[in-house]
Amino acid sequence: MTMMRWVEPLSSAQETAWQERVRELSTQLGVSCPRVEFVRSGKIAGASYHPFSDQLKIRVQWIAAAGGDPYSQAATALLSHELGHKVDRRFVAFSIALVSVWGVGFLSAVWFADGVWPPAGAVFAAVAVLTPVFHRREFRADDVAADVAGVSAMVEWFRVAPAGAGPGFFHPSDAARIQRQEFRLGRSIYFAVFEMAIDQRSVGPERQFQMCWREFVAGTWGVAQHPFERQKRAKTLLLLLILAIYVPLFIAAGVKWSVIGISVGIVLVLVGCPLIFLFAPGYRVESPDGCASLRVVARRSVPGVFEVRSFSRWPMTDASGKSSDALARDVGALADKYGVSLLALAASERLRDSYIRKFGFHDAPQDLCKMLSWGKTRPFLVRGPKLSVTHAEG
Repeated sequence: MTMMRWVEPLSSAQETAWQERVRELSTQLGVSCPRVEFVRSGKIAGASYHPFSDQLKIRVQWIAAAGGDPYSQAATALLSHELGHKVDRRFVAFSIALVSVWGVGFLSAVWFADGVWPPAGAVFAAVAVLTPVFHRREFRADDVAADVAGVSAMVEWFRVAPAGAGPGFFHPSDAARIQRQEFRLGRSIYFAVFEMAIDQRSVGPERQFQMCWREFVAGTWGVAQHPFERQKRAKTLLLLLILAIYVPLFIAAGVKWSVIGISVGIVLVLVGCPLIFLFAPGYRVESPDGCASLRVVARRSVPGVFEVRSFSRWPMTDASGKSSDALARDVGALADKYGVSLLALAASERLRDSYIRKFGFHDAPQDLCKMLSWGKTRPFLVRGPKLSVTHAEG
């Protein structure tokens, strides 16, 4: 988990304001107000509800990171989620019962079975059984939060604390949680229509393989031009390592088998890599002359945000450059029309400059980059809609 900086304790007035907000939400949900306690913790998780003591613990570090306002969207979503566990208290008790049953089984495996595998098997079985149970518990609490605060408020909550209340096996991903609420409550009609418009512009199956092959060739050309660029260094070193291993093997095998091995390897690369790209998610769109293409992928963890990937052109001529410019303008205009935001990963400085020049991207906020990244924070660019939906309708 991410560690948060040390913050000052809450004042009496701040504590009273947060307690009053919990009381209001409890009344709205039809449950008694739990005892509120403010705790200091280095963890990024915002709060936790303890059913047996009927206690809601709120972390002051999260309050500071969220801006300190108990009536903000993020705070309302967090508090509603935790109170949702109280609303669904029978399900919490059922989850605790399952943990107890697993504990008995684990102790039995330790005491009455020989070796390491029975206890290890009990652990794996517990994870396999309890993970969907706890996911369901979190989803049900999310239902309450979305009903009270809305899906956009949940997004704001996850921006403050990526992975929601706490990452791990027993908490579903942010994307899965947002996607569930979109399906349950319905997505914005403008976001859905944008996807339909992009889908109508996407190429058919007969063109997809050619697009994937062009993406592969363009990407390989980029690595060959700047092999030790920061974002491409790992791929270059991996290729050199493969060559260092296989070249001596080919030499030892003789000329005939070396030629056969190299030929098979080239065919596998030229056919296999585009096939892998073919199964990548998103809608593939290309320019009218077929020289430029890109993929548009919906980021479910942030409603109304779509990521531009695999933006490439081939051959590298002035004509294909103009085609890529026109394609970028078309996709940007479509995003403006339906009020959606576009994202892109700045995989290199040259690609970052190209995205900024062609699409009008700018650096995404740090909290959004953390939310969209797995592990190490990655540099994303963002482009908000330049026209309101109201204007687009007019």
